[in-house]
Amino acid sequence: MFTSLIKSKITLLSLSGLALIAIWYSWRFIPGTAYRDDLGEIHGTGTIEYFYGSGRVRASEQYVNGQLRASEYYKPDGSLVAVSHWRGGTGVEYYLREDGSIQRIIPCKNGIAEGIAIDMPIDQPAREIVYRAGTPVE
Repeated sequence: MFTSLIKSKITLLSLSGLALIAIWYSWRFIPGTAYRDDLGEIHGTGTIEYFYGSGRVRASEQYVNGQLRASEYYKPDGSLVAVSHWRGGTGVEYYLREDGSIQRIIPCKNGIAEGIAIDMPIDQPAREIVYRAGTPVE
């Protein structure tokens, strides 16, 4: 009886240890673990939000294991402006003014601006800006 009690405790401790190792190894995939480190890199899985001066959500980014999967952009009244789905750092980024209007639309590849962006200045016609490796080429 005493031997079987010790064996069951050892088994329980072993299983608990394996569970802790599995959690430690896969924490980056657990929802709610997304955070930005001191260098600005995103780690974990979850949502990172950006806000207007009023405190309302301007943009919401969903990450899985530190990889951006989707971005949603909102007006100050909460209405949706745009959604961008990302794959391998490739997607479209939107920059909004404080009133929720679109200021700039930038295509990205591998997380860096690349391609023809659209700049929409106030009281001026929209213009194209070509980006190469994150730098505007005019």
